[in-house]
Amino acid sequence: MLEKLEFLVSIILISMTIVSVVLILLSSLIRMQKYFFKSFDYGASEKKNEEKDTNKPALGNTKEDELAAVITSAIAAVLGEPASSIVVKSIRQVQPIPSAWIVSARQEQVSRLR
Repeated sequence: MLEKLEFLVSIILISMTIVSVVLILLSSLIRMQKYFFKSFDYGASEKKNEEKDTNKPALGNTKEDELAAVITSAIAAVLGEPASSIVVKSIRQVQPIPSAWIVSARQEQVSRLR
């Protein structure tokens, strides 16, 4: 009985080690991915700079401009890039999608009324 337990523990440790090594390899590949694909730019940065200059709207001191600045800085913080490299072209409000629980509760209330 003790031999079976030792065997099972050794299998568990070996399998956990293999999973850990694979996860570390995948994590390092994901980190290295930005270096591989950054080298294949092919002049796209020059086109982006030209588009930035032609598409710049005149900015005033409005609430919409402040909202665009906050959203741009939030996106830059998440992506880890400077805010000057990100262009927010449009901002629109989306309607919140109710959860399945809310939809179910509404249907239940409507069915009670019938």
